[in-house]
Amino acid sequence: MKHYCPSCEKESATKIVEQYETLTVKGQEITLKVKVRICEECGEEIIDRELDNASLKEFYDEYKKLNNLLTTAEIKDVRNQWGLSQSQFAILLGMGEKTITRYENGNIQDETHDNLIRLAKETESFRTIWDIRKDKLDEKSQKKVLEILEEKENRKNYTLLSTQQAHSYQYKNIDIMPLFSFQTRRQRNAEQKYGA
Repeated sequence: MKHYCPSCEKESATKIVEQYETLTVKGQEITLKVKVRICEECGEEIIDRELDNASLKEFYDEYKKLNNLLTTAEIKDVRNQWGLSQSQFAILLGMGEKTITRYENGNIQDETHDNLIRLAKETESFRTIWDIRKDKLDEKSQKKVLEILEEKENRKNYTLLSTQQAHSYQYKNIDIMPLFSFQTRRQRNAEQKYGA
């Protein structure tokens, strides 16, 4: 693919290579192997906005990982599990309409927003948020989210009930006689030893 090379001052054949680059993100130096476009003739790096944006997202996600924040993909996964658009999710969480869009495009969220998104990941916490803020969404969206929420709650309750039943069944079918015979043997040994 040809791009304009400022060093050669002409359109030149280019290629994409991987190289280590260091970027300071919020005061923290991060080094990653990223893709860059270079001129095949002179070897100089050429600006490629698409690759540069992708690299920037990688640096931001690495910063998030190093600082125990949800990554871009994790935020998207939380939103998708509830079947919400970016703006609907932001509104439900009490954020500005474009906030989730910015986070999913790579911007770094603050800890408060990160914690709120983490809470929305868990069914019980989401239920609390839902009960307080569901009226902020239109009826169609409310119905869709409520179906997902109830399905998750029913699945969890079924799993919990199944686990309890399994434990109950195990306890009912344990042969406890060896425990008593061990105790009886121990008592007999003590009686023989001490002459009781």
